[in-house]
Amino acid sequence: MKEDINILKPFSFDKFIKKPNDENLSKEQTFFLKNEVESRIQIDGVYFSGNLASVYFKSITNFSPESFREICRIHKTIWNQRKVPFLYVTSPTELRVYNCFKEPVNPDTELDKLNELEIEKYSVTDTEEDLQRLVTVIGKAAIDSGEVWKNAEFANQFNISSRVDKKLIQNLKATKTELEKRNIPINIIHDLLTRSLFILYLEDIKATDERYYQGFKTNSSSYFHILEDTNATYKLFKAFEEKFNGDLFSVSDIESKRVNKEELRIIASCFWGNEVETGQQTLWKIFDFSVIPIELLSEIYEIFLNKTDEEKSNSGEYYTPHSLVDLILNESLPWANHENTTYNLTILDLACGSGIFLVESYRRLVDRWVFVNKRNPQFKELEEILVSSIFGFEVNSSSIKVAAFSLYLALISYLDPKTIWQQKSTRFPNLIFDPKGKDKNRQGKNLFLQSSLSNSVPHQPKI
Repeated sequence: MKEDINILKPFSFDKFIKKPNDENLSKEQTFFLKNEVESRIQIDGVYFSGNLASVYFKSITNFSPESFREICRIHKTIWNQRKVPFLYVTSPTELRVYNCFKEPVNPDTELDKLNELEIEKYSVTDTEEDLQRLVTVIGKAAIDSGEVWKNAEFANQFNISSRVDKKLIQNLKATKTELEKRNIPINIIHDLLTRSLFILYLEDIKATDERYYQGFKTNSSSYFHILEDTNATYKLFKAFEEKFNGDLFSVSDIESKRVNKEELRIIASCFWGNEVETGQQTLWKIFDFSVIPIELLSEIYEIFLNKTDEEKSNSGEYYTPHSLVDLILNESLPWANHENTTYNLTILDLACGSGIFLVESYRRLVDRWVFVNKRNPQFKELEEILVSSIFGFEVNSSSIKVAAFSLYLALISYLDPKTIWQQKSTRFPNLIFDPKGKDKNRQGKNLFLQSSLSNSVPHQPKI
């Protein structure tokens, strides 16, 4: 990483920008830098307001067409991450601030639109009055105090409808609507979407490649090419079921008969980033599922169900924001340190929804395992932590499948993508126990599709 740029000095950030190898980082800052930034986002540092990552910094030699293309690529990654709203890009003579909640622009065809992502800029040739105004609006004090959001002209540029989660939510809802119009059962819609998310996650982390896809369809280099052919798509699904097992990949006879090329085209349009509702297409894939946080993907159960507030209230279903999860777990299950090393704990969520509490708890248990054992865990060790420690109850069958999906993603995120296919042991455990399930061989022991603990639950977790 490069050295801090002096042009930042008036904004009071220069001594507070953090890098992965810095000393005196908090556990939360270390985890964020190692897992969310290093080798993922090509930036030079992060400013944390407390333990909350608030600004990314990138240093360049000058603002040239090639630099602008690089900024476009970095901005797309940060937009997909949906954690940090600001990217400050500096040259020796200029600072430009970019809105990372605004939809990215294609560096090859829309470079002239990059300036639409700029919210402020400063040059050494600007007046002292200009500088002081910007320090008040985007300086360290403004970020820490929240004053940055009290400036209406500035804050209004952060329209949440353009954030990655809102774009994904919009497409998922529209896809669900379109498939329902074609009389596809809702459970099959859910299965297609979660299955596709999992496959695209593996593709984006480079666990699958052109050579793999060509085993199902010639001249294919991605899942989107596979989706053009119904037979190839279901051969791929079958291969995933045989490889990974688990609760996501089995295909019912009804699905095989009802889903055809047009339905798969709608699925492809959703995850490419086209506007499914209007049919407007984009020339590049805007979603990067290697960067979109697992907890954000977990939130899709709210979109799938698409219930009214009244229906949610009657069934007791409410979405838990990730910030609340962190707040609670930082107190009850802190990240590993010399005082917090126990990882063989039992975690039970009596209304687990899409599993956001369970996923974050699992990640913290794995973190403690790594702290104690001083190495990265293998698949079997990750599986053991999952099946022996993580338990939940949920009455909604769609939500509980998303919980299983989220836990599988959390597990696989610790593996080297290059070895996933080489390890014959990489077969997910069945997690879901369905009291009405007919196939006893596929019953899990971790996620119970019922409302509460009872004598009808086999292998109850010991609390």
